[in-house]
Amino acid sequence: MVESRGAALGKLKALYIDCGDVDQFNLVYGARRLVRSLKRQQITHRYEEFPDDHSNVDYRMDLSLAVPGRRPVKLSPARDRINRGMEKAIMDRRLFVRLSAALAATAVLQRSAVADAEPGSQDERLHALLDTFLDEMLQEQPESATQWGLDSEARAVLRSRLDDYSSQAPTRWLASCKSRLERLGRIDRARLSVNARVDRDMVNWWLDKVVALTHRFPFGEVTVNTCSPYVFSQLSGPYQSVPDFLDSQHPVRMVDDAEAYLARLALFPAALDATTEALRADAARGILAPDFTLDTGIGEVAQLRAGPAANHGLVTSLSRRAAQAGLAGDWAARASAIVADKVYPALDRQHIAATEARRRATHDAGVWKLPDGEAYYAAALAFQTTVERTPKDVHRLGLDQVSEISARIDTLLREQGYTAGSVAARVDALSRRPDQFFPNDDTDGRRCSAHCAPRWKRCERGCRRLFVPCRRPRSRSCACRRRFRMAHHWGMRSLHRWTARARVATTSTSGTRQTGQSCHLPTLSHHEALPGHLWQAAVTLEGKKPRCCGAR
Repeated sequence: MVESRGAALGKLKALYIDCGDVDQFNLVYGARRLVRSLKRQQITHRYEEFPDDHSNVDYRMDLSLAVPGRRPVKLSPARDRINRGMEKAIMDRRLFVRLSAALAATAVLQRSAVADAEPGSQDERLHALLDTFLDEMLQEQPESATQWGLDSEARAVLRSRLDDYSSQAPTRWLASCKSRLERLGRIDRARLSVNARVDRDMVNWWLDKVVALTHRFPFGEVTVNTCSPYVFSQLSGPYQSVPDFLDSQHPVRMVDDAEAYLARLALFPAALDATTEALRADAARGILAPDFTLDTGIGEVAQLRAGPAANHGLVTSLSRRAAQAGLAGDWAARASAIVADKVYPALDRQHIAATEARRRATHDAGVWKLPDGEAYYAAALAFQTTVERTPKDVHRLGLDQVSEISARIDTLLREQGYTAGSVAARVDALSRRPDQFFPNDDTDGRRCSAHCAPRWKRCERGCRRLFVPCRRPRSRSCACRRRFRMAHHWGMRSLHRWTARARVATTSTSGTRQTGQSCHLPTLSHHEALPGHLWQAAVTLEGKKPRCCGAR
């Protein structure tokens, strides 16, 4: 680009580039190459390389927006929320799926004038009620408010709070969902428009399932779109969620942000103790994760507890970002005192309780061992898939699909000359071939993109056919086209990030560092990008319906 557009770049009033030196998408290498090209062409620019990654980088705007020659950039609060939500959805699709269900199963964050209901209509009553649900759920789940950028202005106090992990939380959660279900039932469904009726039915379905699950199975945790039978495992519990949340989601741009970080850090021990209490109570009833899962969780707690408090990630995350934002204060010392005096003792208590519970755990991973386990599995399956299929039916479907796919793979492998051994062994052999690796140099990014580009083009053509229906009113067709352009913009803009992530470094027996296998890229890029989660995020965030319509 510099070679072909150097003259135009030289005419810019300002050219500013920044990147993190440990950017998880490897953008730092591209940024450095760009800067070297700019220097060779003697093009005036400014390059900043920060000691961080690709997440939580709003603090950099203090530098970039202040570069001489730039005009001030202003965003409306509503548009800023949408932009921040889109950025987070693109960067972390798992966060998008989890939180879009959490918030959007309750309300419309932003509705266009076209989608607004007539004053005094049942549609307007429904929209107002869903907005009320949103406010209530943000009060119950302050971490979600931060993750979606909704913890400012009237909700600023939420930035200093954590979610409720106490033993009373499930009871309160059940009561609030029952209340919402009852209030939603007062809406006259017959008087709703077609679209509003779909919104109402989706939220009603979700609330009904949450109430039924929480009431019948008083153990584990039932959240907005997941249900786990265990309060402590390698995937559940604040010990594994809160540190990551504070580091990657809680912003540190102003002094108030840093103070809110310390307030949340001070609440972390209480969350740990609440989980420890729940773990002991569940263990007494025989509700324990399998031994290998507990082993992983116990090991992670021990790792979280290791080392001096002053060097802990919970401390350095705050001190580093506060320094980068130029915030005066003894942040490291204050955070270190909380970790040493409160967090570490709570982690010790949880480690002891989990180790004691481990002695009673078995190697049986099935939930049939739990109270009413067969019914729990069936209910959880229906809740997380939204279909009423028996576990045996789903298992049979899975086996049939594995058999069908394995047969197709077997044919393809034989065409490649792989005829001996199981399908899995032959796939592994194929993936180890030298020609399946991209070289670890400055060309690997371009080669990855070029490898996937033909598939993206074919998929793009298919998506255009799906998103522009034939023989429909012009207004519907235009809306579909506009939505396609929006989704296509965000999806294609982010494909290079996912190819960068796909190039996960591996080490061969010779010790030579190589990048990801080309045979894995098509599946990964289709699943994560087009027509997968990036497309899903774009369409949902651009749409005019409650976010539950895109989360389920």
